[in-house]
Amino acid sequence: MVLEIYKFIQKLKLSFTKGLHKPKFLSEKQKNKLRILNEANNIGISEVLNKKNVILVFHDSSFRDPPKKITKKIGKEIVFPSIPFKEIKNSISASPSKKLHEHLSKNIKIKKNWASLLVGF
Repeated sequence: MVLEIYKFIQKLKLSFTKGLHKPKFLSEKQKNKLRILNEANNIGISEVLNKKNVILVFHDSSFRDPPKKITKKIGKEIVFPSIPFKEIKNSISASPSKKLHEHLSKNIKIKKNWASLLVGF
């Protein structure tokens, strides 16, 4: 019961954060599907999906800038790490690839200029 209340509070908090829209908790089944669709260089998504709780949220350009770079060069490869998500204590976030974004948004009505974000805690 306490965990459910905590999850509800986090979702409510995101609902009232400027630039964030339509927060939704993902089920284990949904998380497993994303693991299959994820690209190897998007290590941030893998890290987020390994968290117990994962929220899908959409954002527009009025949302704050990321606190760290969302890309990192390792050797000759560009990777996408997770970054801290300050709106929820002890959480991380990652940006899905275009393919994942299309999968995540296909059954949710969103505006064309919104991007998706996964938050794990």
